[in-house]
Amino acid sequence: HRKSGVAWLKKFGVAVSEDDIMVTCGLQNALAVTLVSLFKFGDKIATNAVIYPGIKNLANSLGIQLLPIPYDEQRMDLQILSHMCKNDNIKGIYLIPDHHNPTTIYMEKDERENIVEIIKKHNLLCIEDGTYSFLNDVPHTPIKAMIPEQTIYISSVSNSLSPGFRIAYVAVPPAFKKQMVTTNSNINV
Repeated sequence: HRKSGVAWLKKFGVAVSEDDIMVTCGLQNALAVTLVSLFKFGDKIATNAVIYPGIKNLANSLGIQLLPIPYDEQRMDLQILSHMCKNDNIKGIYLIPDHHNPTTIYMEKDERENIVEIIKKHNLLCIEDGTYSFLNDVPHTPIKAMIPEQTIYISSVSNSLSPGFRIAYVAVPPAFKKQMVTTNSNINV
């Protein structure tokens, strides 16, 4: 399964080894494992102002606060994101750079680069949802490729191949692997 995950993620510009892949039971399960493993009650995660409802439900049930960053035209307002990172003790950021759910917006290269700088500066943990990257005619550079040590990359095959396939491949940086694998085993016993 992990070998298939390496091949799958490579299509979207995510180059990882089999050791870096964790297999989960779909996107929602991957998000649950990530949030339970790496965040705690009261932690704050920045998101787009309009965001995938599944992360809202999970964060709410875990007592994790999602802080919506408003749009500036069709881009996340990075000035507001920077301000909130300085003042609101944000621990992470959840992004859907390609074909955002539900807006369908995708991030241009310069926006991705600017967000990576903010992630580095404020030592954020990035959760990159690559579920819809399969819709790109030409792969865009994922956040994971720009800052691999701080990015959890999730790609579900349910939307691209078949809803019946409850499989997601999660590219996990080595620093978070033990926690995530343990949580994945505990949740999916």
